[in-house]
Amino acid sequence: MSYAGIDEIYHLGTPWYKLPFGGAQQAISTLVEGQVEQSSATVYVAGPRGSELPRGARLIDMGRPLSEWTSWTDLNKAHEKHEEMLGKLEREMARRPNARRIINVHLSYSETELLLRLRELELRVPVVITKHTVYPSLLPGASGWDRSKDAGIINQFPTIAISEHERRTAPSFFKIVGVVHHGLPKTYFDNQWHGEREGGCTLGTWLPRKGFYPAFQAAKEAGEEHFQAAGICNTRDQRAYRALIQRDFIDQGFGEDVGTINDLKKKLRWLDSHRYNLTLLQEPEPFNYTPVEAQGRGNIVIATNEGAMPELIEDGESGFIVPRGDSREVIRKVAERIRDINRMSSRDMDRLAQRISAGAERKFSARAMAAGYGRIYREVIRNFRG
Repeated sequence: MSYAGIDEIYHLGTPWYKLPFGGAQQAISTLVEGQVEQSSATVYVAGPRGSELPRGARLIDMGRPLSEWTSWTDLNKAHEKHEEMLGKLEREMARRPNARRIINVHLSYSETELLLRLRELELRVPVVITKHTVYPSLLPGASGWDRSKDAGIINQFPTIAISEHERRTAPSFFKIVGVVHHGLPKTYFDNQWHGEREGGCTLGTWLPRKGFYPAFQAAKEAGEEHFQAAGICNTRDQRAYRALIQRDFIDQGFGEDVGTINDLKKKLRWLDSHRYNLTLLQEPEPFNYTPVEAQGRGNIVIATNEGAMPELIEDGESGFIVPRGDSREVIRKVAERIRDINRMSSRDMDRLAQRISAGAERKFSARAMAAGYGRIYREVIRNFRG
């Protein structure tokens, strides 16, 4: 009943496309999938022409292919994008003037301009923000952002945080009204693997803060024979970090770099082939999809106690949280856990994998994510004064 009384839901914000490795787009896609399944509301997503949406959702066609929307951190291009988006939004809503609706703006980088324009249009429609990432003006090297102006805009709208960690650490001008973790599409929980699993993996983006290097160190210290890394590598910094790991480990005969896995089915099978996942973050993050994806496919997750990790992993149940501290001590503790996991029989590993996946489905399914949003939407609508 969380969507009772809502006829239309509009998702606006970051350019729409789906990534094999997490990101706001995967979160929005999962949310839309759950909302279409759970509610009778019509769910709209503003995005580039040709966007692939979950079945049942409707596209507000931005009239251009994705390739023309990739410079969305550029404020001038962002303004152009938002004007086109809002023009089409107004025309769509004018077709059903009496519909009960809510607008969900997904805030990643340049969407404060979009919020300002929404306020100026006076659509008399409740708006809620989802805060997907660190506030832009706090990012290293950020330029062109007017913090005080943005704060004055953002403070006028209720905000959904993506973790309790984000709720605690967000700038005070965010009016956070609830927390909902990102979820996974149904595909992650279908056709669960019951075969043999070997070794471990690490997954994400080739950046020092993602902890690939200590992951290789810990797996090597544990005497692991099968360890693989998969991840995105697009920038000069990412390539340099990848080359460092190649030199220090792979060229020395330990571990394997399998590249970027762009096909979802291949990614799921790849996760299925491993016993455990290492997410050894070196800095706090408001959310990280890697441990959630790994649990969805039955991997035991070993993670450092950074950011939202304690919320995403049940220590001793779906994985292990390793306390922060001296890097050598962290590697030693991770290696101990790896040895314990590798001593498990195949039968015990399979039983545990099924239990981990079932727990992830209860906590991180599209249905669970959509239910959390539905409760907050109803509260926002109830408090809306137009």
